Amino acid sequence: MIVGARREPPYAALILAIGFPLLFAAGIALRLWLWPTAGVAADLDRLARWVHDIVTSGLPRAYDGDLSQPPVIAATWALLGALEPAFRTAADATDPAIRALLKVPASIADIGIAAAALWWFRDRPGAALVAVAVALLWPAGWYLSSWWGDIDALWILPAVIALLAARAGRPVLVAAFLALAVAAGQQAMVLVVPFLAWSLGAKGIRRTARAIVVGGVVMVVAWVPCIAAGGPAAYLRNVAAADAALGGTLSAGAWNPWWVVGRLGAGGDTVTAATAVLGPLSFADVGSAMAALLVLAVFVAVLRNATGERLALGAAAVLLVAFTCRTTMPVHDGLAAAAFLLFAVAGRGTLLTALAFGVALTVNLVVVAPPAGIVPPDVPAIGVAGAAVMSAVTLAAVVLLARRGEQRHDKVWLG
Repeated sequence: MIVGARREPPYAALILAIGFPLLFAAGIALRLWLWPTAGVAADLDRLARWVHDIVTSGLPRAYDGDLSQPPVIAATWALLGALEPAFRTAADATDPAIRALLKVPASIADIGIAAAALWWFRDRPGAALVAVAVALLWPAGWYLSSWWGDIDALWILPAVIALLAARAGRPVLVAAFLALAVAAGQQAMVLVVPFLAWSLGAKGIRRTARAIVVGGVVMVVAWVPCIAAGGPAAYLRNVAAADAALGGTLSAGAWNPWWVVGRLGAGGDTVTAATAVLGPLSFADVGSAMAALLVLAVFVAVLRNATGERLALGAAAVLLVAFTCRTTMPVHDGLAAAAFLLFAVAGRGTLLTALAFGVALTVNLVVVAPPAGIVPPDVPAIGVAGAAVMSAVTLAAVVLLARRGEQRHDKVWLG
């Protein structure tokens, strides 16, 4: 069923012409409906306080408070505060209008990720239609950005644009957008590994060095408004304080092997990431060591086969490795892995991997932060099963990447 061996149905163009506008309209309408909802009140209150502090003190003093997000987020809140004077007096998110405004940036990023999926699969209209539908309507996306109030989509979007630039063979643009991603979310730092491997494998050392310089310049420019007031140092202190506030939990909600140890292992909640488990090595050390080994395998695999498609899977793999192997992981960090798995779909193996992770992540999100009126059953077996799926998906992604290339089955009309 290869393109050229079978013609598209005569009504295909009409379906696609109607389908894409309807999908985007449905995705936007769903997010508009969810914006005023309470979501996760503690997170939304924190966002509102950050915007309030920036509006009243100015962007250069953004890190005088407890802001623990990089400079692109600070600039986003400064812009939001400038557009809405109500943030001068609103220091929490009790007002539905304030809640709605706080969810706008991440929701717009959601739409941008869907548009990127349309561009990525543009040569396969059926696959593009499905990818856009998943990006806009799969619960994990809108649940986080437009109900919860999570802002991870703000760093995922520039990272995805960097992926598009990589497939176009533009290492300088890759570096610029990857730097923006890191400047919008520290979680993006793990993506440096597969993107560096791609650049070295596809463009060589000289062009990679030039791209690194560009990325460094972008990072410095992002920090310029806050440097004079000691923003970078204050940011690092705030991040450390935010991590300490988690109490060193083995898992901050993410269903991974550490969740199982913390929930079912000896000691229960008294076991922390700093607990020694192998001589002087703590759970955190063991998790970091496992992650380092798998990330190294990803680096080598992308370096050996430096294409845009393999980079997509490599990016998904390192994000999955971080989600599964590292301790103290929050559940919302899984959104980035789900997004890159969508771009990595190139055959049955990657399709099943993406589907399994998407389902498990959605259930994990609802159990950790259920909507009002819903009380999920406290059944540890559900989390254990979820952790098993997450771990299997991570290993599958690394194994699929290590192969020279999955046979593509997406050259059919429906992808």
